[in-house]
Parts: sequence; structure tokens; C-alpha cells
Amino acid sequence: MDTSRLLDLLTDTTRLHAIYVDRSLARYGIHGGQGSLISALDVLGPCSQKELADFRRVSPATTSVMLRRMEEKGLVLRLPAEEGGKRNQISLTEKGQAVAAQMRASFPLEAARILENLSEEDLENAQRIFQTICANLAAHNAKTEKKPKIY
Repeated sequence: MDTSRLLDLLTDTTRLHAIYVDRSLARYGIHGGQGSLISALDVLGPCSQKELADFRRVSPATTSVMLRRMEEKGLVLRLPAEEGGKRNQISLTEKGQAVAAQMRASFPLEAARILENLSEEDLENAQRIFQTICANLAAHNAKTEKKPKIY
């Protein structure tokens, strides 16, 4: 087995998926990173920037830049912390909620397009394989650094 070819395929798959996601999200006027923050806020509800960065496993600085751009587009609001609170709360605006709803509604079709021509057995095997690869990478990252950052 040529493992370098297998790793090349994994890299190609990741790159092509990122391109696909960016093109899909472009219809909402956002890019992949912003889409992931909208999805996270849709799941978490209003939360601090730190909670959002931790949930998405990105640096707070990266999150800050994306949130600033999303504020300019009217997708998110920074709400002042309640009295005594230390952190502002990040929340989706009505426009951000509408984008989140559209993204949620399109997910089944997007998943079907990406996974078409795979049998149920193929999907189960792929899930098992990707879970193992993720566990291997997470274990290796835990040994080499405190917290892997995904940009």
C-alpha cells in the first residue's frame, strides 16, 4: 500500500471540500470560516467570543477578525455583558439567523451531492475510517502541543 498516495488523496479531498463549501456559502455572501461561526452561533446561541473560539477550535484573534467582518455585514451583534459580566455576548442578528436557517435547510442536499454514489456500507466504512484518522491526529496533537488550532 502506497500510504503517501493515500495521504495525497486525503489532502485533495480536504482541499476540494473547502472549495465546495466556499462556493456554496458564496451565495449568502460569506466564506467558509464565517459559515462555521454562523453554524456555531446557531447551535450555541449567544455566547462569548472565547466560548465561540473554543467551540470552533480556532484562535480568539482569528475569531475576532471574522466577527468584525460579520458585524459589518449585519450578521452578528456584540452585546454588552450583563452587569458584572466580563465578556460581551456574540449573537446572530435577524439577517444572521436567516442565513443560518438557509444553511441548515441546504445541508441535506449538499451532503447528498458530496456523498452520492456511495453505498450505505461505503458510508459506514468511511465514517469508521475518518473517526480513526481523527482520533490518531488528535492523540498525536495532544502529545505535541497544548491545543491544536484549526485556521
